[in-house]
Amino acid sequence: MRERTLPQLETDVVDDGGIRGFLCRKGPLVEALFVDPPFQGRGFGKQLLDHLKRQTPVAHLFVFAQNPRAIKFYHREEFWAVKVGEHRETGETNVLLKWEAPSATRVAP
Repeated sequence: MRERTLPQLETDVVDDGGIRGFLCRKGPLVEALFVDPPFQGRGFGKQLLDHLKRQTPVAHLFVFAQNPRAIKFYHREEFWAVKVGEHRETGETNVLLKWEAPSATRVAP
């Protein structure tokens, strides 16, 4: 992945005395979000998603249905399921999640 995919993606890194996590995306699609396991649960994933949300009005990502911890995390970050399918390479069920920036409240004339 590092040599074939990552050079083609926009990448953000959390560096807290060492690389703790990174997020890679191509346009609105998050291709990868990783946080080093010893540092999970410390806000690094949220920090990466908050940075992403400041850069784009909409974002998509896939998560494996068998990963309830990740799904719970993304739901807390307001990513919601829009499609369920099969991951080509593994045959596992994956879920497409979507986040949209809240639209401005409109006042009726």
